[in-house]
Amino acid sequence: MGITGSAAVKEKALECYRREMRGAAHPHSLERIWAFDAARAAALGTERAESFRPYRMAWR
Repeated sequence: MGITGSAAVKEKALECYRREMRGAAHPHSLERIWAFDAARAAALGTERAESFRPYRMAWR
């Protein structure tokens, strides 16, 4: 999903979780999150993109 228009909002939201972030080599670091977004964007041909993975799905 392209997020070029809302990337600044995502960055501001992630800043709220600064204490939860890990070092640069960890997948939960800001650097790695932006790197994942860049890789997804390259695959889609857009400037910024992200993908979603459901944590848990439940049906009733």
